[in-house]
Amino acid sequence: MDLPVHPWVLSERLAVTVGKTPYVHFDLNDYSGPHTLVRRALAVLADEHTVRILDGTTEVARHPRSWSRAEQIEQDSHVKVLVAHKRQARAQRDAAAAQAVNGISRFPGASP
Repeated sequence: MDLPVHPWVLSERLAVTVGKTPYVHFDLNDYSGPHTLVRRALAVLADEHTVRILDGTTEVARHPRSWSRAEQIEQDSHVKVLVAHKRQARAQRDAAAAQAVNGISRFPGASP
């Protein structure tokens, strides 16, 4: 009997929950994902070369698998989008604070 023409690809599937940070923990490492998926239940599908993060049947991230320990494996796009989102949130918070301060100074007896 001959071996199959296409080798069988072994992969591991694991249900994961993303915490407060946009990383999933798999095999002693942390792999980045989109920040919009924090606090969500996702799946990791990994083979000997690749770690894929899935939201249902949709692949949301793909990383080369690291066989090291305690590493943070990131995609630049995940980090850039998160930084932009945080900057936008900070600008909105600062604008709301400035508006609140301006509103207080209009009260009678408030110092300018």
